[in-house]
Amino acid sequence: MYDVAIVGAGPAGSILARNLPPGTQACVIEARDFTATHVPPRQTRAYGALVAPDAQRLLAEMDIALPAGVLVGPQVFSVRAVDWESRLERYYQRNYINIDREMFDRYLAEQIPDTVQTSYSTRVTGIVTHHDHVEIRAARGDRSFTERARVVVGADGARSFVRSTIEDRIKHRPRYAVIQHRFALQNPLHHFTVVFDPAVTDYYSWAIPKGDQVLIGSAQRYGRQAMERFGRVVSHMRSLGLDLGPQIAREFAFIEQPRRPAEVLSGHDRIVLVGEAARLISPSSAEGLSYAFASALALSDCLSGGTEGVAERYRRSLRSLRTAIGYKNLKRAAMSCAPLRRLALRSGIGSIRSDRPQAGLTPLVS
Repeated sequence: MYDVAIVGAGPAGSILARNLPPGTQACVIEARDFTATHVPPRQTRAYGALVAPDAQRLLAEMDIALPAGVLVGPQVFSVRAVDWESRLERYYQRNYINIDREMFDRYLAEQIPDTVQTSYSTRVTGIVTHHDHVEIRAARGDRSFTERARVVVGADGARSFVRSTIEDRIKHRPRYAVIQHRFALQNPLHHFTVVFDPAVTDYYSWAIPKGDQVLIGSAQRYGRQAMERFGRVVSHMRSLGLDLGPQIAREFAFIEQPRRPAEVLSGHDRIVLVGEAARLISPSSAEGLSYAFASALALSDCLSGGTEGVAERYRRSLRSLRTAIGYKNLKRAAMSCAPLRRLALRSGIGSIRSDRPQAGLTPLVS
């Protein structure tokens, strides 16, 4: 029997496995095949793949450096913020690291120590909680098998299977879906673009350069008209001067947006949740890496006291992250309020100069 079974080897799961207390008997179960030398198209999910300063700080504290193979040019230092209805725009200096998200996930998975058993290309099909352990039913190809662990950790993202075992999956399904298309880019793009258009979404849309390609994405309420609204996003980006070539790929993912700190679900008894499975993600920017790292490290600290009672210790340890979610919701409310957003853009506070049109002085092409 394992002490800990981690479902999901994304950033939260891999960082937890890397930082488990010495002597912890653990396994990681991951649906993707991180042993493959190439990335099958079906494994690609919609990620903006920028490492924000908070996530960079946590990587530094863990003494993790990113190799060249994870980085993608250009390294962007500015954000172009556009309010579509008012035709107002500003540029703001930001310190992001531009990465290939799949290679980033694979690199973090390589940090999992050999003492942790890894099972890739494996689906979890069932979880049964007993009084002193949890039974995990899984399948790899045609073979089904069962593992047992004292604690199961859900690190399996917004549509967490592990979380669904302790709450109503239909009632609490994610509010938003990320639709993202990858296009060839005819001319260089040197900044990260965000567009606010309430006719498209009450979240926001973006364009992120990735070498000679660009990711055009939008976080939208899941529904039948999502693709029609996404077509408007692509049109916006062309109007903003992006010289888009042929479409290369389509990407999709569900995404959480916790509106209240109470929506963060740490788990209970012998099932605990980290990262987006726990609904730990910024409700204003959808930045999730820092929350994934922070929650994984918090759980690792809690496991140093053993597996008994870990769910309650972990719940208490998330107080600061829940508070952060509350503050980010205040920011989200301000960003989604058109008069406040336009006031901020008109004021120019915190913005930088650019040789591009500023604050609507030159109307955007419609």
